[in-house]
Amino acid sequence: MGIYRRIIYTLHKVIITIEKISAYEENLTRSEMYCIFLDILDNISQQRKRMSIEQNIAQETPVLDVRGEICPYPMMQTNKELDEKELDALEVLTDHPPALSTIPHEAMKRGYGCEIEEVRSGEWKISIFR
Repeated sequence: MGIYRRIIYTLHKVIITIEKISAYEENLTRSEMYCIFLDILDNISQQRKRMSIEQNIAQETPVLDVRGEICPYPMMQTNKELDEKELDALEVLTDHPPALSTIPHEAMKRGYGCEIEEVRSGEWKISIFR
């Protein structure tokens, strides 16, 4: 079953469930059900975007490990990688909290998007992508 068929099938089941809840509790109006439906669609859209970003990042993305380094070195190394190499994506590993604000800021100035993920306590992965 294709992704869109699965989504439609899931949405159909959700709508049926919402209608059953509405009929049972008689608390939800049609417009409230519509709002719930739109929220579900928005969540699916966001999940698709995240999946797309994750797939792009998973395709042999270079990793820059600047753990153990303090500012300004993590930001400078990231800038160097982004400026010297025509990268579509880069993952930066850091354990220096100030880098969580400096690296994304500099990457966005260069036209990249960023996501920050805490991989373990006190250690982060900054995913930079076009």
